[in-house]
Amino acid sequence: MSQPTVGSPPHDGPNNMNPQRRKLDGKVSDTDAVHTDPLHADPLHTVVIGAGQAGLCMSHHLSRRGVPHVVLERARVGERWRTERWKSLRFQFPNVYVRLPGLEYDGDDPAGFMSSDDVVQVLERYANHISSPVRSGVNVRSVGRNADGTFTLTCDDFSVEAHNVVLATGPYQRPVVPEISARFPPHVTQLTASTFTDAESLPT
Repeated sequence: MSQPTVGSPPHDGPNNMNPQRRKLDGKVSDTDAVHTDPLHADPLHTVVIGAGQAGLCMSHHLSRRGVPHVVLERARVGERWRTERWKSLRFQFPNVYVRLPGLEYDGDDPAGFMSSDDVVQVLERYANHISSPVRSGVNVRSVGRNADGTFTLTCDDFSVEAHNVVLATGPYQRPVVPEISARFPPHVTQLTASTFTDAESLPT
């Protein structure tokens, strides 16, 4: 399980933020730092990029500490488990070890191994269990640091500023395809690990 990366420039802490609750999208709790207009708002306190296991765990710990934050996810919670795993894949540890902060495994097959669909269900359940302020469908294209120590997150449709950014996107986001692949004839099927789903996707 990958560890999130945290960027935290010096600032005066939560008290220097606008105390008004602000909403970006979805459910809001008293500690959510989200707003209605991401283009014309004060910098958010903390933005977590990615709603996989790492991002959701970070959201849990931030909420427990009363840190206002929002989680931006390019697609859906656990998207890579939904669309970038082969169908026969099983989680590498027995079910009993599939634990997230604040949520233990409570199924009836502790010695079994979860399928990718099962993992997605766990992540969805966890996101709801901790009331994580996830905004789905927000693709963060870049993160840049400003002169005042804040960060600017450039998304497909808007930009937003934040005092802290947590990169919880996971490793190996883009396949590295050798340049020689461009020299293969068109009839040669080429798949990366993230696009292979099952044997039916291979030519016969």
